[in-house]
Amino acid sequence: MLRILLAGLLVIGTASCSDSGSETVSKYNDPITVVNNGKSGDNTKMLLSRVNDMERIKFDVSILLVGTNDTINWGGGQIKQDNYLANLKALANKLSSNSKELIIMTIPPAIEEDVLKKFPDGHFDSYGSVNSKINTYNNIVIDVANEFNAQLFNLNNMIYKESGINKTSATYFLDDGVHLNEQAYKALAKQLYKKIAPLKPNSVGCFGDSLTFGYSVNKSYPEYLSEKLNNH
Repeated sequence: MLRILLAGLLVIGTASCSDSGSETVSKYNDPITVVNNGKSGDNTKMLLSRVNDMERIKFDVSILLVGTNDTINWGGGQIKQDNYLANLKALANKLSSNSKELIIMTIPPAIEEDVLKKFPDGHFDSYGSVNSKINTYNNIVIDVANEFNAQLFNLNNMIYKESGINKTSATYFLDDGVHLNEQAYKALAKQLYKKIAPLKPNSVGCFGDSLTFGYSVNKSYPEYLSEKLNNH
């Protein structure tokens, strides 16, 4: 049975996340090929459409990180829970059918005071808070992991433990309180390397939004992961 590693989904899409329309797929290093299929602004609906149109989705290991745009992004249209579940299951099914291993991550937390600067009052009232909504959607991630006999990699927990979400002390966020910085990507790549290296893959495909693509950073986690896999 295919073993699926679910590592936190992260889709980020504040207004600035959608500005880079010139993004292209990036491939890092041989002999182990790591492909960055992230695109800023993508939610699960957009990513599913892209995956369905991709010429290459076959990899030894695929990594899926998507969900923040579904929960937070106002401009791109938030995705309701039922649709998020359906889209996530479709993505898991598509990628797992074309991979020896699939890794999906939980949605990371956000610094609430930064997020709330961008949205009108009452935007998250039905959930109580920004991170309460993210936690609700992460329950969906866990359900999908269970359905696909998946191993959960909890990116959300990793960030709480290693960085926290306090505005004055958090170390893994850019100034918008949503996107991750290179320190976070290095830590994430280190953890993913521990999962992936024993599998001895020849190819790794990374699917997601700007948190995969690497918004406003020099390197995102796929590039750091490639360096570790090829230069360990």
